[in-house]
Amino acid sequence: MKKPYIKKYKEVDGLIFYIVDGNYIRNFIDDQFTDFALHERFHFIPCGQAWIDRQTGGKKEYNYFVTNILAERKALKSGQDIWQAGDVGSVAEKKARRFEIKKPIKIKILYKYANIIIWLVRGAQVRLQKDVNFTQGGHDRVYSYIKPKKGQGEIWIDDEVPDPQDREDIALHEMHERNDMELGQSYGHGNRVTGAHASASFEEKLARRNPELLKSLVEKEKEIARIIYEEGTGESARKHIKDLEKGWNRAIKFDICRQYRRPKYGKRVHRHTDKSLATIK
Repeated sequence: MKKPYIKKYKEVDGLIFYIVDGNYIRNFIDDQFTDFALHERFHFIPCGQAWIDRQTGGKKEYNYFVTNILAERKALKSGQDIWQAGDVGSVAEKKARRFEIKKPIKIKILYKYANIIIWLVRGAQVRLQKDVNFTQGGHDRVYSYIKPKKGQGEIWIDDEVPDPQDREDIALHEMHERNDMELGQSYGHGNRVTGAHASASFEEKLARRNPELLKSLVEKEKEIARIIYEEGTGESARKHIKDLEKGWNRAIKFDICRQYRRPKYGKRVHRHTDKSLATIK
């Protein structure tokens, strides 16, 4: 099998489930791919196939995702749109998880910067106890159930993303997105072109295509968070941030990014389906 395929997992009602290398897909095909999807969501997945990221917790999690996908597929066949079908799949997955034993969500602090704490969390427990659509990462400006102490912020990273480089790319996305939202940018749910999520996705893809930029990009987001924490979000702070970003751009001159192309935004839909929240990857 060629990348991104790892192995055939099972076949149900004519739909073939493959375990795939999600990190490879995010780096070289589409950074919006998360823990699973079928063709109707991402057209790079062949018809009649569903892909599950090998990093998402093993057979038990795989089977929950199979339940979700089959329910979503059935809803699509009945004429529901992709958003409605996604809700149906989420309900089916949540129901399947109801007998799981609850455990603490937080595992350990990965690192702190400014007033922000980045936690490693048990992704399966977040999906059991809080939100079945949680995947890879999130922060308190998007998820209402992430409740930091007063004056602080929190970012959660799913422990079922074991690859250190992948975790860093995801953390960069969350850091950038949270900073933009602190500065008043909307999340941009369902919008692949504008909004904090789209901007964070572009920066994440930049890092994935140019790994040598990752450290610099992370440091830039840390510095922006520090400015927001110490100076607020007024005109002076915004000018400081704008000057910082201009200086960073001049410093690297984007010489190594000349082959980079902005992602082509089509009709593909993110896994998250809750329109009441600005949910993400």
